[in-house]
Amino acid sequence: MTTLDLESSAKVFEPRSLRPGQGNGTMQRGSFVPLSKNYITRGSPGAVSYHPHSYSHPLPLSAAPTSPVMNSALLSLIHQIQLHDSNHRVTTTSRDKIKVPSGFLPSPEHYRPAISKDIIPTPLWTTLPHCILREGEPLTDCLLRAGMKETILSIPGFPYPYTNPSPQRYKIKPIRGKGIGMVATVDIDVGDLILVERPLVLMAITTYAVPPESYLQQPARLQEILIERLQRQEYEEFFALHNCKGNTRPHIQGIFDTNSIGIGRLPGFDGQCGAVCKDISRVNHSCSPNAEWRFDVETFTVALRAIAPIKNSEQVFVSYTDSLRPRAERQKHLLERYKFECTCPSCASGSHKSDEARMTLRLINEGDKCEDHDDPMLRDWVHDRTKPDDMILVKCHKTIDLLESEKYYRGARCVLWYQRLAKAYCALEDEDNARKWVQKAAKLARANTGHDAGWDAVVKNPKNTDWWGLRRVKP
Repeated sequence: MTTLDLESSAKVFEPRSLRPGQGNGTMQRGSFVPLSKNYITRGSPGAVSYHPHSYSHPLPLSAAPTSPVMNSALLSLIHQIQLHDSNHRVTTTSRDKIKVPSGFLPSPEHYRPAISKDIIPTPLWTTLPHCILREGEPLTDCLLRAGMKETILSIPGFPYPYTNPSPQRYKIKPIRGKGIGMVATVDIDVGDLILVERPLVLMAITTYAVPPESYLQQPARLQEILIERLQRQEYEEFFALHNCKGNTRPHIQGIFDTNSIGIGRLPGFDGQCGAVCKDISRVNHSCSPNAEWRFDVETFTVALRAIAPIKNSEQVFVSYTDSLRPRAERQKHLLERYKFECTCPSCASGSHKSDEARMTLRLINEGDKCEDHDDPMLRDWVHDRTKPDDMILVKCHKTIDLLESEKYYRGARCVLWYQRLAKAYCALEDEDNARKWVQKAAKLARANTGHDAGWDAVVKNPKNTDWWGLRRVKP
């Protein structure tokens, strides 16, 4: 077991990054760096090749000036150029056919995290990102395990810049019977960005190895130290959040347990992590949510996007639980964990019809043999001409009707059914229906990943895809 050396506080307590105008005026982590127009363009000597899943890509010495802060700003601009190029590059076959996207999209973390029993090394309190690119850009205080910070900082160009929609598309306001929630101030379509937010605090959800006699033994004390690092404004914003736990646990821990959202795994740690946000943590629950969050490690932000149309003045909802569970199980989980009874349309009806539909969807998902980039159901249908032309269409429409009746648009499985319909209509040379379902897949893919995942190119020209006419070509 690793012990916590309180004498070597520099190993576990890192000073809070300085904001612009603080400190002695020298360049510190957290200093504002104005962006220069003299950045490296693609093809220039020393330009960096970026892979989104490579967190330890070495940087060429010629890629940027010697200042580590300027390195970050410079590489962020390089990334913007390369990302723009990669997002507009169309994957083609040898005959220049547009490749229809396949397989599962990365799925956001849906559930609010709980403390795990894994024992990991000494905790590290730190602030990320290590620099900011715009004046006033917030920072996140973090409770990490040893090694996570270095792995995150090794991401080329970290932190990347981010922007929010302008004008703002939501407001936080009191909701009758539901405390405080988020309400749309404009009409929001599927895939549209509602907001991007850097968390107030972020922590690895785990039990840290500390000596039994240490005053840091309790998780509440670890969290207390984290909150003590916050600047005044963020400190007030944190304590303005609701604590549904009452006096059953320390107040700070109650706020964490009420408002922490699961953000999945971060570089350097295979366990789960959670974050508390000023606004996204205020979004209320529905078993038929119209929005989902997704954490982006490159910008170190949480993005909230619509997965269903949201009208002006309608409330924005996410789900705090597995929405395909039976109503009684969902209610039990929400009451035990968050101390409220859900009154969303799926729960308020009291009907067994919704439970039956969701159980059917769960069974369909569990029995689906599709693997990433391999869909046996579609493959067999294309090659076996004894199967009816409408076999895939009937199966897909039946499943999508269930999804839409329950207003369940979450996760990669929903996109998969849109994807299947788009491919089937392309194979049958039905351009209008192919384009309709390709557009739906593109919107939901954008909600899940922040980009179209290649679907926009298919929308423009379904006839020029690798699936066009496959059921019309002689085997």
